[in-house]
Amino acid sequence: MLHPVILAGGSGTRLWPVSRKSLPKQFANLTGEASLFQKTVHRVKGRSFAKPTIITGENYRFLVQQQMEDIIPGGGEIVIEPEGRNTAAAILTAALLRRDEPDAVLLVIPSDHAIQNETEFQSAIKRASVAATHGAIVTLGIQPDHAATGYGYLKVEGGNEDALLISEFREKPNAEAAAKMLAEGSWLWNSGMFLFRVDTVLRAFEKHASDLMAPCEAAIALSGEDRGFRRLDAGAFRRCRDESFVYAVMEHVEDS
Repeated sequence: MLHPVILAGGSGTRLWPVSRKSLPKQFANLTGEASLFQKTVHRVKGRSFAKPTIITGENYRFLVQQQMEDIIPGGGEIVIEPEGRNTAAAILTAALLRRDEPDAVLLVIPSDHAIQNETEFQSAIKRASVAATHGAIVTLGIQPDHAATGYGYLKVEGGNEDALLISEFREKPNAEAAAKMLAEGSWLWNSGMFLFRVDTVLRAFEKHASDLMAPCEAAIALSGEDRGFRRLDAGAFRRCRDESFVYAVMEHVEDS
């Protein structure tokens, strides 16, 4: 069983004015009857998935609660960050919350993706979970169809049809660099989705981003329940550096 962690704290400013601070794109109805957030929750609903953990911000807690209630009544844990500290602190927090289940496999997914082929997504998750179960930190890549400058990139070198090996991460390139990577044919877009065992990712944080451990542990230890939400301690969480999971951990991990 996979344990979904849905990251739902972004403000979605790139799609302004359709997406705005008061109603970011993940909560807006952009592609049909359901919001992107609700479609994400649906995507990880079923016998293969545990109830999700949602990590969001103060401004969006009731949107998350309301929109999730329509899909999983009374289900899932909603964790409130006092302020955004990027994906490294959010992912570490989710892993620490399941520290007593070291072999549990977490599936970390953003809440603002539009995925058209749900069958292929589920198939990719199933294949990725095998590698994650055996101790790898796995990220999902997307085959690029144009030289996009708004995405991060992964360079693939080696591996097999079940799990490719990543040799390099590249954040949003300029147009010239993106065109060159597209021509090389060995680069994928970074989807921002990850799978790993709890013990695997905690060891990676301890090795590569140990400075995040103490403030995240304190933020959880001092957290409180508030009308169905888990509210992380603000003073402790603010000591976390603002860093992405890719920069803090993935770039330093050999078996990814």
